[in-house]
Order: sequence, then structure tokens, then C-alpha cells
Amino acid sequence: MTGTDDLSFAYETYVRATADQVWRAITDGDLSRQYFFGARVASTWKVGDPYAYLAPDGTTHLSDGTVLEVEVPRRLVYDGRLLYDPEVAKDPPVMLTWEIQPMGEVCLVRLTHAGFEGETATYRAVVSGVPALMASMKSLLETGQALPMQG
Repeated sequence: MTGTDDLSFAYETYVRATADQVWRAITDGDLSRQYFFGARVASTWKVGDPYAYLAPDGTTHLSDGTVLEVEVPRRLVYDGRLLYDPEVAKDPPVMLTWEIQPMGEVCLVRLTHAGFEGETATYRAVVSGVPALMASMKSLLETGQALPMQG
């Protein structure tokens, strides 16, 4: 899926939360819908199983893919493709890696997207959307309220 010329994008932030709290925010649909533009994540989070971010009506909304690696509560890897727009839906999947590193009362949370075949529509969407998504998740975990953003 990735070659030497493929692009990647990584974003990291420090969150005042435990690794378990961050893990739950990433993998629990009741929490994801609060910070992820209303999208509810759904999966068993077992290697080889599918995942999807679902709209409130239950349709596939933002993305879907396959779970590739699970190390609760430190690392989650899955491939994914965006589906919300025809321009991004035609791009190939990329690999997403969540890494959670406890550091006392905070965790370093890193989200890496790898394997873009150049500056695709998916790459541009990730670069513009991930900082807001991560800030909203951080706010939810630290204050109990996600940022008031719309998808």
C-alpha cells in the first residue's frame, strides 16, 4: 500500500487524560459522535474486522476500512478510505495509526495517515480536517465538551 514516494501526515497533541480514556474516545461510537462531526465509529476492533464511521441515520458517512493491528490501549492501526464526497471516495485507502503514550498525568496522542499517492483529495481532506478533529477530542476529554464544530 505504501511506496517510498508516498506522502504521510502525522498530527500529535498532549491530552490530560489516561490512555484508557483516550482509547475509549477513539473506539467508542458514543464518544466519537461528539467530536468527530457527528460520526459514530462502529467496529469490534478485532484484527481483520471492518470499521466504519456512520452518520446519525446509520449509513456509512465518513470512512470505512479494516482493522489491521490492536494493542489496547496504546496502538490502533487500520486502513481507510473517505466516502463522504465523490472526489475523495475514488482515492485508494491509506493506513491510519493511532499511538497513545502515557506521560504522567497526560498522554501524547499521535495520529498518522500514511500511503497517500501524492497530494490527493484524501490527503488535502486529512491535512485540513485532522487538526480540528484532534482539538475537539482533546477538548472533550479535558472539559467534557467537544468543540462546537459542524461537518
